[in-house]
Amino acid sequence: MQEKKRLFFGLSAAAAQPELCRWQHALALPGKPVHPDNFHITLRFLGLVDNALLPALCAGAARLRLPAFSLCLDLPGWFARPRVAWLAPSHYPPALLQLAAALNGLADALALPAERRPYHAHVTLYRKLPPRPPPALQVTARPIPLQVSAFSLYESCSSLKGVRYVALASWPLQAPAADAAGTPQAQPH
Repeated sequence: MQEKKRLFFGLSAAAAQPELCRWQHALALPGKPVHPDNFHITLRFLGLVDNALLPALCAGAARLRLPAFSLCLDLPGWFARPRVAWLAPSHYPPALLQLAAALNGLADALALPAERRPYHAHVTLYRKLPPRPPPALQVTARPIPLQVSAFSLYESCSSLKGVRYVALASWPLQAPAADAAGTPQAQPH
């Protein structure tokens, strides 16, 4: 039995899969396209986690009471060192940053390795690109809206066919409360 799993908290991008596939196809970059079933936004990478910590991770995630939100994927880019192309929101909703910070706090409380890089929400579209920035990324992306009503704990499963991201558990985010006029209001935290 495997004693550790490679885990991360993330947001599913399944609802935007057709639009992301169109964007990926239009780029036609000389790298390895990410399989559409693996489209997601990482909230907190956890690394190799002992199975004994899974109940505490899940219990901590279940205690979070944070608002649902929407974001718009409209900014193409790439990371030079891992050589990946991505699509990201040009504006981070405060609720996204709040959720990422809460999950970072949960990981810290469980003494998981600290994340040293600044948070950068994105959906990876291509891996294993050439070492220079692809010129195709210097175009304006057609905005892709994404409604976020839940977050998940994913396992990264490697096989001969490649990597697959499997949701082990998911938790809902809270819908904003509405005032008497039906206008959504921010939830107190």
